Amino acid sequence: MSSLRQVIVATSLLSGVVFLSGKPRIHYVEPLALLVGGTTEVTIHGDSLRDGDQAPSIWTNFDSEWIVLQDEKSDARKVRFQVSLPPGSTSGVGVIRVWTPKGTSVPFVILKDRFPDSVTFRFKDNAPVVHKFNAKIGQMFSCEVWGNRLNQKVDPVMSLRDPNGKFIQQVDDDPVNGADPMLVFKAEADGEHELSVHDLHWSGGPLGVLRARELASQEKTTAKGLHHTTIEPKKFPIAVKKGEFLTIKPQTQALGSPAMLLMELKESGRQLSKSGRGDVLDEPLRYKASNDAECELVIYDLLGREGLPFTFEISRETAPFIVQQRGNDCHNLAPGQELKLDFRVVRFNYNGPISIHCEDLEAIGKTEIPEKKNDAKLSFRVPECADPETLLVIRFFARAEVNGRTYEETVRTDEQLNKTPRHFLDWPAGVSGSNFVTVLKGKD
Repeated sequence: MSSLRQVIVATSLLSGVVFLSGKPRIHYVEPLALLVGGTTEVTIHGDSLRDGDQAPSIWTNFDSEWIVLQDEKSDARKVRFQVSLPPGSTSGVGVIRVWTPKGTSVPFVILKDRFPDSVTFRFKDNAPVVHKFNAKIGQMFSCEVWGNRLNQKVDPVMSLRDPNGKFIQQVDDDPVNGADPMLVFKAEADGEHELSVHDLHWSGGPLGVLRARELASQEKTTAKGLHHTTIEPKKFPIAVKKGEFLTIKPQTQALGSPAMLLMELKESGRQLSKSGRGDVLDEPLRYKASNDAECELVIYDLLGREGLPFTFEISRETAPFIVQQRGNDCHNLAPGQELKLDFRVVRFNYNGPISIHCEDLEAIGKTEIPEKKNDAKLSFRVPECADPETLLVIRFFARAEVNGRTYEETVRTDEQLNKTPRHFLDWPAGVSGSNFVTVLKGKD
């Protein structure tokens, strides 16, 4: 390996943490967009990003490779990387974290981007950020800002002018992207067009990503295969069998849609189950079938809005319970040291015992949530063979046998994620559920 750079491969395991003294902290990342199928030079700014001269490790919820680029002088407040994403990576929001032997940072949100000409910028106080691009008559362009969706505390406003300075359009909130604006236009003049972006309150500081790209003639500006809300409720037939646990998961946040779906499961007009009171986004509908039936799923937007995209997923394999880990999910422990954790279960027509498993830690005594109980304090131990000054990224799994079928779900770590600052609707998939165990040098 070259003496000038260290290769660090990111994994797909993440969760939230609570800061302890000396733990790394990310302030911001430039640029905010990583190129899918290519490489991007990225600088992470923060505190305690190195342990002495030792470069940090990077953990992500997506496949990537991070190569440390060495500077003449090590800086604990700034580290440069060369980041590579495979061509098959999914574009959209991703999360990174920094780890050193002192601990792990809280999640930081970035964009996985397929467009190499996207621009990272910083919002200005009382002034717009201006971006210019060339267009020819008849060309279709899509212009879009990513800010609020990247956990930046900002409400962007975007304006467009033609080569003569003539105002064309101003956009604020978007039906799909929420606070982040988007516009599609057809150029009516040759020459340099101008986009200007500012915060609604003309505040500076947060970062954003700006896209201005030509649309191919056959390219659609709306996603395919989605449903859209209407004044009259959407209705979908669903067959259920006696004894099965049915879980219907709405999907709006992953699409960037502001839809707040209310769902009802009915049989011959009689309501069997309902979800979507408005206090929980994308709340699943759950139902235990008492008999075979031909049912109808009724879906509409809680606020009666039209044209908002949504989809949903029907599962008969989802466990009839949710187990959440309470308290801290970032731990500093020595080999052989005990880890005590609190678990809480939410049950859906199932009152039996639920066992808790972890492949990387040794169980101490019984590790199950007893029948009809909703809380349990369970103990595990870090293996004596664990290497000091390493990071164990572990997951707990909740398992139960119901009516001859075994259900298994990842134990969630939402409590810690909810304590970290965020300005978007929900953390990306794969962030909740992980524990970070920093293995210390000794039991002292």
